[in-house]
Amino acid sequence: MPFCAHHVDSPKYKECSDVKQVSPKCEKKCENSENYSQSKVFASSNYHLPSIEAIKQDIMKFGSVTAAFTVYEDFVNYKSGVYRHVSGSALGGHAVKILGWG
Repeated sequence: MPFCAHHVDSPKYKECSDVKQVSPKCEKKCENSENYSQSKVFASSNYHLPSIEAIKQDIMKFGSVTAAFTVYEDFVNYKSGVYRHVSGSALGGHAVKILGWG
């Protein structure tokens, strides 16, 4: 799919609403010699990590953490650091993989 500017002004990319977004056909095969059906991994449960220290401990024990959160209209102005909701209505969900800290 082509790159586009989602919720931001960009001199390089068109606004996403102007770009035809068509997902490529899923071929259901691995690039290497692995069996496609046997190589998939699914989550069977989830759990809550109540603090930054708990997230760090989980990363040290299991390798990474996946986090999901709601973003609001002020997210379009987010540049770096920790996103904090200040104003605006909810836009939807966002997910990230946390690999480490510092």
